[in-house]
Amino acid sequence: MYLKGCVVILVLLIAAQFVLAGGIITNTNQSAAFVRNLSRNASTDVDAVYFNPAGLVDLQDGWYFSVSSQTIFQEKTIINKFPYLNDEEFVGEVTVPTFPNAYVVWKRNKLALSLGVGPTGGGGTADYAEGLPSFETDVAKLPLILSNLPEAMGGPVPTSQYDVSVNLEGSSIFWGFQFNAAYDLHPMVSVSAGARYIYAVNTYDGALADVKINPTIPDVNPQGKLVSAYHLFNTLGMSQYAAMVADKEVDVTQTGTAVTPLVGLNVRPMDGLNIGLRYEMNTDLDLENDTEKDGTGMYPDGVSFSNDIPAVLGVGVQYVIAPEWKASVSGTYFFDDGADWEGREELVDNNFFEVSAGTEYMLNEDVTLSLGVLHSQTGVGAAYQTDISHSLTSNTVGLGARVALTEALFMDLGALYTMYDDGEKEIAYYLNEQTPLGSYKEIYQRSNIDFAIGLTYVLK
Repeated sequence: MYLKGCVVILVLLIAAQFVLAGGIITNTNQSAAFVRNLSRNASTDVDAVYFNPAGLVDLQDGWYFSVSSQTIFQEKTIINKFPYLNDEEFVGEVTVPTFPNAYVVWKRNKLALSLGVGPTGGGGTADYAEGLPSFETDVAKLPLILSNLPEAMGGPVPTSQYDVSVNLEGSSIFWGFQFNAAYDLHPMVSVSAGARYIYAVNTYDGALADVKINPTIPDVNPQGKLVSAYHLFNTLGMSQYAAMVADKEVDVTQTGTAVTPLVGLNVRPMDGLNIGLRYEMNTDLDLENDTEKDGTGMYPDGVSFSNDIPAVLGVGVQYVIAPEWKASVSGTYFFDDGADWEGREELVDNNFFEVSAGTEYMLNEDVTLSLGVLHSQTGVGAAYQTDISHSLTSNTVGLGARVALTEALFMDLGALYTMYDDGEKEIAYYLNEQTPLGSYKEIYQRSNIDFAIGLTYVLK
């Protein structure tokens, strides 16, 4: 049973949170300008296609084309104090070589039409070279189980070591294809409406194999060497244990599509002051298994489950302090408790939110420098946290520049670093249903860095 449970965790990698900025599911790092500024909810630039669609009417008439890419490196460290594990520290690497966004805007008079494409969720590959604590804790109990085996079952069998081979890789990406129409109702007010088509793909490819133990058994393993647990249990006629430690493989692709309705409002109450609002409605997303291998028997081909994208409310204020200097603040609220995550949403105590501030200063006609800070506050309870799916409070600093290459071509450069608060929980372990082994702490740590580059071309 223990290996079955381990591989179940493998296919829960959808919650592995590849995102850099945003809520538990949603990515909000949707432009190179965001990386260098971190406060974009009142944007009236091209990336307003995502952050503030109603603000696009402030652009001059013409066509706008923008592409950007981010390269993200994230490290996740899990420290588990269960004393029977071979190692207490497990490190996972999440690498996103390219995180692309593309935007197109057509603006004429009071109307702005826009298209946007980008990974609004996921976007990375997780590699756990040494597995995870939840993969090993039940394996680590094998020496205890055998050493405490009743005489009626042939015990006790002195055993002190184990080993297991883990091969695990999971990827997740939710592509968003977005269309918006914005209209200027009044010199002070504009509105927008649109929709985002979501195409979600998760892939999981992994195996748990070659479980070894070192029982001292006369005539079978008298020297107590590490031997194959599967072959040993078959030799001893312990078929139930042999089935438990048999190699397990999973090769699953999960896909689903959905549509997110979008509305926006932009208000300009006075010269130099801009207020942007956007609301993304809850996205009812179901993912379906396309299963090639399932050693657990728990992921039959064709079965689907709910993995909603929560509703999002974004609010931003931008103020022009001087012709060469402007500042902004933003807030983003994620309605996690309104999503359907097959009951997991009930473990959310408070909804996730972000607050940020950014500033830009124009050195000259060609170079604008920017700086931003962002605080992300998770609201999940300890019961939500696991080694593979945890949400942490964090603080981010970003900086960069916009460079005018020509009168019509602009380049954005940015970098940011995110510092996460540690998360932790107490986990109770049992040798069997009747025998507790005590409660031990599991600690979740994370850090990541992001580099971004973008190009914007204006055709008037």
